[in-house]
Amino acid sequence: MLRRAKRHAGRFGRLTLFDSISEEWVCRCVELPDAIGAGATAREAEKALTENLTVWFAYLEEQGEPWPEPASAPRSEQVNVRLTAQERAEFEAAAKRMGLSSVADLIRLGVLDLIRAQRDRDRRRTG
Repeated sequence: MLRRAKRHAGRFGRLTLFDSISEEWVCRCVELPDAIGAGATAREAEKALTENLTVWFAYLEEQGEPWPEPASAPRSEQVNVRLTAQERAEFEAAAKRMGLSSVADLIRLGVLDLIRAQRDRDRRRTG
């Protein structure tokens, strides 16, 4: 399971930057903004992110949860969402700040986070 999880982790986009405040390298997963790794070198930060994602994917599998797909995964389904011009501008700005390539990625990640949070709350109530 860990080997498959590590291979899956390698499919996600990464952004590695030096953080002058913490004085260390930080690697962020583009599709999963809360997933990060840090280290003394860029390579260490990238390795830490891969390890963090691998453990998280293994945990999801143990819980019977599906793994998230990277942005490069084929997407065949479409949902139309109507927004005001102001909402669209805010969504586009937020997606850009988060390093996402589109408003669709922002909406998809945000809604999936809400679904998972609700599922966790439901589990705690019933478990």
